[in-house]
Amino acid sequence: MRLVLALAGMQEHHLCSVDISNPFTNGDLEEEIYMLQPEGFHEDGPNIKQAARQWNKKLHSVLTELGYQKLESDHSIYLYVKGELRMTVPVYISNITLACKDLVLIDRAVEELSNPFPSASTSSTCSSAMACRTCNPVTTPLVPGIKLSKSMGPQNSEEVKYMCSVPYLSAIGTLQYLCTMTWPDIAKAGTQDHKLTYTEGEDGLAFTTYCDASHGNCIDTGRSTGAYITCMAGRAIGWSSKLQTVVALSSTKAEYMAAVEAGKEILCMRNILS
Repeated sequence: MRLVLALAGMQEHHLCSVDISNPFTNGDLEEEIYMLQPEGFHEDGPNIKQAARQWNKKLHSVLTELGYQKLESDHSIYLYVKGELRMTVPVYISNITLACKDLVLIDRAVEELSNPFPSASTSSTCSSAMACRTCNPVTTPLVPGIKLSKSMGPQNSEEVKYMCSVPYLSAIGTLQYLCTMTWPDIAKAGTQDHKLTYTEGEDGLAFTTYCDASHGNCIDTGRSTGAYITCMAGRAIGWSSKLQTVVALSSTKAEYMAAVEAGKEILCMRNILS
């Protein structure tokens, strides 16, 4: 998605986001389903294992009939080509993004999607509200140089009982989603007003990737943290910072492992573009 946004900024494309409500109800079942209890159905449609798959097949068939082609390197991205015009369409479950220079072509695409999926609607979201509720900003939100360890967690039954009453896992899950998708600097302690900006660039399609590793910085396991960030035309499109799966015996080996992960990310992006 970030790759498409970066391309849209470079090529001055217009963007439109389409969301389809209750997508799983649009799938066509290929089997007969017998339900013993009405609890097997809910607001979002049949609670059956193949619902997501059938929705994906339905959406693919609709887009194919409309003239879209699925990328072989990434099956969640579709292309629509008409003469010199090209529309890039990344799909995430029921969220569809349209990127094209021609607004008329985008409007027509939205109208065409509204025919088979009447619940389709254009929308836009802001992720900052998800992280800013009841927060208390301070000048230095984290002690410089601090190293986290398991010893900082609950150590007795009373502390465990107290933490069970705190929606900690839910909050961490939300923040992890944000730092993975759109807000990388909140992985430890970050900002509220910084954001990714994709504008017209001058560097073409050149990749610039930085990677590094912090050797043995995990107090509990001795494992290293490897990280990389991939930029295209000066725009961040991919990043990762996490503990490596094995213990590196030297800082050089830790950095090699981080470089391999960065290389895999570059290869993936090059395949999509080609």
